[in-house]
Amino acid sequence: MNRYPPVAEHGMVGDLQTAALVSSAGTVDWCCTPRFDSPSIFAALLDSERGGHSRLAAEFPDGDGMTVRQLYLSDAAVLVTRFIPPGGVGEVADFMVPIDSSAPTDTQCLVRVARVVRGSLPFALPAGRASTTAVPRTRSRGPMSTPC
Repeated sequence: MNRYPPVAEHGMVGDLQTAALVSSAGTVDWCCTPRFDSPSIFAALLDSERGGHSRLAAEFPDGDGMTVRQLYLSDAAVLVTRFIPPGGVGEVADFMVPIDSSAPTDTQCLVRVARVVRGSLPFALPAGRASTTAVPRTRSRGPMSTPC
């Protein structure tokens, strides 16, 4: 992974009070909370060693033929980072729950959802967690909800 990926390799998700920059490598490299002008909780964009980040991504040694694309779902503020290695497709969807208030709050919620579209992929989980291999579900279990 490039220690300092270009800003152009980042997508932005936000909740109308703050935002997070997510790199094409699957890392949250910049996020201030609870507002845009607050101190950062992730700042790897400025200091890769001490700035901190959160990573959720498909993991292959040295990229090993993997293509990565970032896109936004149409009509939604959901950033999808798609990992396309040989023999599989996986993606991480990132979004923040919008806050419908002009008053400052401390209820920010960054949601990161990983899924396998095809094949099986090893995923690197956020720091302090072990790696895992994910496979597609064989049947739908209905909508998923995650409390923030």
